[in-house]
Amino acid sequence: MNLDAQQKAASEPYGNAKRRERPLVLPMLPSDVDSVCRIARESFTSAWTSAVFEGELKRQWAVIRVLRAGTGEKICGFIDFWIIGDEIHLHNLAVLPGMRRRGFGRFLLLDMFKIAKKKAVTSVLLEARCSNLAAINLYKGVGFEKIAIRPRYYSDNNEDAIIMRCDLVSF
Repeated sequence: MNLDAQQKAASEPYGNAKRRERPLVLPMLPSDVDSVCRIARESFTSAWTSAVFEGELKRQWAVIRVLRAGTGEKICGFIDFWIIGDEIHLHNLAVLPGMRRRGFGRFLLLDMFKIAKKKAVTSVLLEARCSNLAAINLYKGVGFEKIAIRPRYYSDNNEDAIIMRCDLVSF
């Protein structure tokens, strides 16, 4: 299945026969920082501050995309990654807790893959908390594989990180 077909499938509501509007993924604007910070605070134990997100907007290699469930809807998710040469490093992916399990995280990842393809990126790397099984399963579901464990990576509780990689050559 190509990326467009995967993204269309990912946008279908889970467990709901009623057809919904396709989610919108757009570049983050400075006016979106407060919404993205709120989502980060609700999603991560050590969330980035508004100053960090504002700094990301100024970096040429940083890409931050926001997701709206439909036209006119509030931001309910975001993805933040760096493109360095032929590689992406995924820093953050988050969806509001009340909007999870609807395919939005997958939709954001597939959007990132489309950007990667246009930029001739060959792989994506990320770290995830070993305890974050929902995220790990999401990543595995789109082709990521475990390549290593980084001991005591997270400073808030010394939790290990699983390092995952997705080879995009086959996409």
